[in-house]
Amino acid sequence: MHIYIDEAGSFTTVRESRGSISCVAALVVPESVHDRLLVQFQKLTRSWRFSNSEVKGRLLSERHFDETICAVYNTRRAFLRIAAMDMGLHTVAMIEDHKKRQAERLREPMDDRFTPALVKQVYGLASQIENLAPQLYAEFVLLTQLVVSVIQTSTLLFSQLEPRSLSCFSWRVDAKDRQVTKHEELWGTLILPFIQSQSLRSQTIFLDEGDYSYFAPFENPDLPTAPDHLRDAVVCPNETFSSFSVNKIMADLQFVDSHSSLGLQLVDVLASCFRRASNQRLQRQGWQNLGRIIVRDPRTDLALEICTLSDAVPSFYPFHDMSYAQTLDHIAKTSRGYLIRRNSQIRSMKGISSIIDTVAYQPVGVRAHKASAAQPEHSMSSRSG
Repeated sequence: MHIYIDEAGSFTTVRESRGSISCVAALVVPESVHDRLLVQFQKLTRSWRFSNSEVKGRLLSERHFDETICAVYNTRRAFLRIAAMDMGLHTVAMIEDHKKRQAERLREPMDDRFTPALVKQVYGLASQIENLAPQLYAEFVLLTQLVVSVIQTSTLLFSQLEPRSLSCFSWRVDAKDRQVTKHEELWGTLILPFIQSQSLRSQTIFLDEGDYSYFAPFENPDLPTAPDHLRDAVVCPNETFSSFSVNKIMADLQFVDSHSSLGLQLVDVLASCFRRASNQRLQRQGWQNLGRIIVRDPRTDLALEICTLSDAVPSFYPFHDMSYAQTLDHIAKTSRGYLIRRNSQIRSMKGISSIIDTVAYQPVGVRAHKASAAQPEHSMSSRSG
């Protein structure tokens, strides 16, 4: 499968007059519909007759957005995931505090059990986090949330719809420069242990009737108990430890110039549609069908991950008082479920392991809020571990 990732918004903390939502979006496209979708998108962009060969969402009208959404929806396979943050509810001090605590969490386990070389490496990564600009750190956190959600949603959905797509994961992220930036390099390094840490707290759901035969190369052999370096992070360390390798899943990760990638231009349009709709810069005609291409995350039944970085932003802040409340509520209520059959059952729950697994990294929590009270298609009980 192909996963295209792009951001929309400045991620600055200045409160804008009509909203301050910034987001990252991932468009997941299985191989069976990939080429057809990109050809259709290319036909659309040519019909729009923009002088610049690269399409940018900020320049599009309601009709352009609706045509793009319909093209994705008509594949009946491709789907969208979004993680967003209202930067107007955050201050630089809030983000700096979260960043400082994250760096301290990285350094915390480093003692004489570990080699000096490893301690030096981890301390260096922690310092790089501390030196990130606030807007880059906020995007860093959302990207991590998004990738975890994509792995869970895509594996569960395509085990039912298109098992063959689970044989390959191709990640393409919109590059900020011609050369990989320090921020991109840091995220590419830390995404592996950060995903591992999140999976230990909320393990990946597998379906009993799902076909995971093509996913087998990513799975690790079961262990009788959790590995020593992860025992403190696992809820039931003495039980059978099932996992799969995030290193293999993320092996094909590249930062690419969107000018040469139709897939990145397509997800840029979708991310811009969401941001402009949230910030009241787009009429309903342009975004009313956006929820139809979003698949809810099976772990939470959330259509959208609306995240905060500080306890100073109250949990479930007066959401319905926000200017974007009705927009996000409509998107969530029209989103798609993740089960093809309503009576599907959980087969197992697995953690994720990575090569960089000497320490059970634990990112500081990022709370996600429900955008609506949409009823799930199927109630599934789960355990963390």
